[in-house]
Amino acid sequence: MKLTVEFKFLSLLTSAFLALSTSMASFEPLPVGGRAAGMGEAYSAVADDVFSLYYNPAGVLQMSRPEFGTYYSRLFVGLTDNSQISRTFVGYAQPLGRAGRLGGIGASYLALDLPGLYKEEAIGLTYGREFAHLWNIGGSLKLLRKAIGSDEYTTNAINPNTGMATGSADPLLAAGRSQSAMGLDLGVQYRFTRAYALGVAVRNINAPNMALGDGTDKAPAVWTASMARKLRAGSLDLEIMNWKSTENNMRFSLGGETWFKNGFGLRAGGSLGSRNYSTASFGGSFKSESFQFDYAMIYPLQGVQGTIGMQQVSVTIRLGKPPVDPLEKQLIQEKEERIRAETEARYAKAESDRLKKQLFALTQEKTTAQKDREERAAQQTLEEAQTQRTRRSRTTNETQTAAETRNRLFADYTTALAEYNTNVRQGVGLKEKRKMLEKILAKFKDTGVDTATLSREMKSIDAEETRSVKDFELSMSFYQKLVQQGASVEDRSNMLKRIIQKYKWTGIDINSAEKEMNNLK
Repeated sequence: MKLTVEFKFLSLLTSAFLALSTSMASFEPLPVGGRAAGMGEAYSAVADDVFSLYYNPAGVLQMSRPEFGTYYSRLFVGLTDNSQISRTFVGYAQPLGRAGRLGGIGASYLALDLPGLYKEEAIGLTYGREFAHLWNIGGSLKLLRKAIGSDEYTTNAINPNTGMATGSADPLLAAGRSQSAMGLDLGVQYRFTRAYALGVAVRNINAPNMALGDGTDKAPAVWTASMARKLRAGSLDLEIMNWKSTENNMRFSLGGETWFKNGFGLRAGGSLGSRNYSTASFGGSFKSESFQFDYAMIYPLQGVQGTIGMQQVSVTIRLGKPPVDPLEKQLIQEKEERIRAETEARYAKAESDRLKKQLFALTQEKTTAQKDREERAAQQTLEEAQTQRTRRSRTTNETQTAAETRNRLFADYTTALAEYNTNVRQGVGLKEKRKMLEKILAKFKDTGVDTATLSREMKSIDAEETRSVKDFELSMSFYQKLVQQGASVEDRSNMLKRIIQKYKWTGIDINSAEKEMNNLK
């Protein structure tokens, strides 16, 4: 028997990876990206950036614009053998079509390197597509490659029976020092409520054989299932991971993050698993409109001694302009509507002033004519009273009563018009205007008073109410679209407040908006 070179190098890596076992398969799961690492790798459900190319290819659907990301990590800095094990990632992803309607694509490169001794590489192409507005499904096709360097073990094989060097090259490397194969990743994300999401992903589902020579060294199929709870300014995530190398492995991870308004973020997580796996992780971030920096440290709670853990650094660059915020777009539309409303109000005021002048002139004419008629009637009544006082006394009294009634009605009508105009200038709503006009019309109906001007004003109010109803329905329709797109409770509440404030004074039925506001509270 011979102790294989591959076993030697993998054993060296094993001692660095928390002393998990006496042997280790190729392409074992390790963290990629400062954000995911800081959350203990509980990331399959929340993955929404360029690093989803590694964790869950379905996450490319959650990006609104192109992203470039790179990552570097020194694994277990401070080991006594001065091993410099590093891990590197470079990726690019972008949505296809307008607002990602055609899906999302990406390309990535991942490498694990022990300089001069051992190297693993993976080059992947990713595509994802959304289904039924709630499902994201994606897959990655990868070219996997591993290579072994040259040292005294590869050029001088060891006899496993005697432990002595044979002086000849290791026969395992006769077929070459590298191996390549194709791997396949699949992923799904499901948003079953506005706050909760599920993620399921499997890396290397086909478990390709990466052994040198005739042996077997399969890249393990790594299964993950995760649930994420969206918080007001962050998330909380729970994930289960399972894979099989030399034996079955199970790992449980819990992590969370929070973001502040100044662009800084904090996160923490932890993992427990088989073969005494136990880690704690911490991290922080800073992001602007187009740039994000993430740092994390994963510290082993048992196993490797004399190390300060794995240091994780990643940078994300977002290209192009961010999508327009629906609330900002709504504010712009409301500003344009306000300008149009102010212009219409100026024209309406000018027309109202013109009608008031006509109404005043008409009132003055009617007052003068009425006075003349009253004077003639009074004179005639006086003359008749002087000649037939006794016989016509009752008729004279009835005539005087009728004249007084007409005077009182006209005076009341003039007073009602004045009160109505005063209330209009004070800015009463359409509902109050209608009630006032209906009250005046009902009072002077069939009294002989000319109410044509009030009838025209009533038609104008009807037209304005119709426009307000249509505008309110358009606003609620836009609000429902934001709800379907997953707007936050704060954004929905702000929009409902603006809608209610805008249309409540009109007197139209806004019960649907008020009921929605009560439900949010």
